[in-house]
Amino acid sequence: MKNRIVMIIGVLTLVLLSINPLWRIMAADDATDETAHEKKIFSYDSAQKLYQQALTAYYRKDYEGAASLFRQFEITYPDHSMADKAAKWIIFIEKNTDHRETAGSAESLYNQAISAYYRRNHQESKTLFNEFVRRYPRHAMTDKAYNWIAFIERNSKRRGADEQGAEILYHQALDMYHHQKNPSKAITMLDTMIEQYPNHELSDNARYWMAYLQKSTPEKEDKAAAKRQITPIPKKEKEADSGEKLYQQALNAYEQKKYKEAYAQFSAFLENYPKHRLSDRATYWIGECLFAQNNFYDAISIFKEVVVRFPKSSKVPDALLMIGNAYLSLDDPGNARTLFERVVREHPSSPAAGNARPKLEQLNLREKKATPQPDKLQVLRKKGG
Repeated sequence: MKNRIVMIIGVLTLVLLSINPLWRIMAADDATDETAHEKKIFSYDSAQKLYQQALTAYYRKDYEGAASLFRQFEITYPDHSMADKAAKWIIFIEKNTDHRETAGSAESLYNQAISAYYRRNHQESKTLFNEFVRRYPRHAMTDKAYNWIAFIERNSKRRGADEQGAEILYHQALDMYHHQKNPSKAITMLDTMIEQYPNHELSDNARYWMAYLQKSTPEKEDKAAAKRQITPIPKKEKEADSGEKLYQQALNAYEQKKYKEAYAQFSAFLENYPKHRLSDRATYWIGECLFAQNNFYDAISIFKEVVVRFPKSSKVPDALLMIGNAYLSLDDPGNARTLFERVVREHPSSPAAGNARPKLEQLNLREKKATPQPDKLQVLRKKGG
């Protein structure tokens, strides 16, 4: 009996010893499964929170923010059961929400980037284009924004220390003329800049300024004024006069159809006289120069700048009309109609409105022709039947 009991105890001991490691392995596996389950729950909760934030943004009418959050959800949780719904929300927001606010803010940002470029602030322009691409990845102008970024980066790589030196020399020459009243030294500096950097983007402007300074003889005029005992003209009036001369020469170049030359001269005018009373007109004529060279997209941006920056300018009706003409040239009758209607509605007695009305009539005729007409034979049969 005792021997049997000892044998049973021995067998049980062996069984327990064999079971113990297996138990530990099973317990470890259970712990791993539990941890994985917790991770799934945590991930699920994060996804739900992000999805809910996107919905909340939408119902607060923050459509841009909602689209951005849904896009973030789609990227972060591509295998989530709600990923398809997030993608549908993005499409829905872009197609069915009030596009006027979103499109307006998109166009405004795009135009700011264009304006920064034409002010020669290329770094700011690149930053704004990058912001546009980030905010509006599916906008119609996104591809053009990418092209602008590549163009700016390509040109910035070409701009070495020597080319930056050219810009410094150019601006020092203008400063020598405007502020230190030393045109002869300004001519020398401009001549040096042209000789050293003949292909620089500012070389054409430098050549223009050289010709202008060589024609004008301020030193002789000062001596003649002293002989006649004429009171010297105040500095501000002198600058205003030289600004008007530059503006008029640019306008003459435009009227002679020298659009590139006119563009460079109007740009030089805005660069040197940014607060001049003719700034709105100079900006408008830059748009006309671009339009005349079939650069319609950039022309639209410049004309919009006139409308936004100079809302009280007499050139606003003309700028609106030209935006419509540019859209018409781009075969976009819908936007063209909107602009022509705006001219007639907001500036009914302006010459621009007089030009917009027949264009609206032409668009109406064009739409009528495009509308399919009923078959006359079918109509007669119905009447006869």
